[in-house]
Amino acid sequence: MRIYTPAEAESYGVLVYFHGGAFFSGSLETHDHIARSLAKETGLEVVAVDFRLAPEHEFPAGLEDCYRVVRWVAENSGELKWDGRTLAIAGDSSGGNFVAAVAAKARDDGFDRITHQILYYPSLDLDFDVDRYPSLRENAEGYGLETGILEPFNAFYFESGADRSTHWSLRSSARISPGCPQPSSSPRSTIHYAMRASSTASACKKPA
Repeated sequence: MRIYTPAEAESYGVLVYFHGGAFFSGSLETHDHIARSLAKETGLEVVAVDFRLAPEHEFPAGLEDCYRVVRWVAENSGELKWDGRTLAIAGDSSGGNFVAAVAAKARDDGFDRITHQILYYPSLDLDFDVDRYPSLRENAEGYGLETGILEPFNAFYFESGADRSTHWSLRSSARISPGCPQPSSSPRSTIHYAMRASSTASACKKPA
């Protein structure tokens, strides 16, 4: 975990950030510039989570790490100078998956302190059957991350700790493919298809 504090103040809203990397790569270092930009542009204290990665750590280790840090923030408001009002969670790509999954788990646990969830080009549905979404065919090649490598790129996550068939049956669950419709009791959600810290600032100023 790494904490980024903006200009000195008596209290801060807090944003907990989960980095991307297909659940098996990425780190505090690779996404340090993003966390710094988020703190600078939003004026929020940013807590970046160094969660455990697949395949060395079995599912749902990384997700549990992210959820545990969010709960820790709420329980340690004095240490963080948290203002008790804004507690946003944000993440890119697979980190966006964790954002939605953490919000769903918080809802199910009756933990209502999360005020915003901000997802940058999130991986919300990990079923890559090309017949399910036209975009998987229309944008299959030529745009960087291509359809043909989505499945192998996420294989470490699918196969860490359970066999392939078990994970396939779980993909519709809120913990693995949290793209299913969420109840109105979930925190305000903002999805960005490109990462801009300034747009995050605007999203966090909207009422929860």
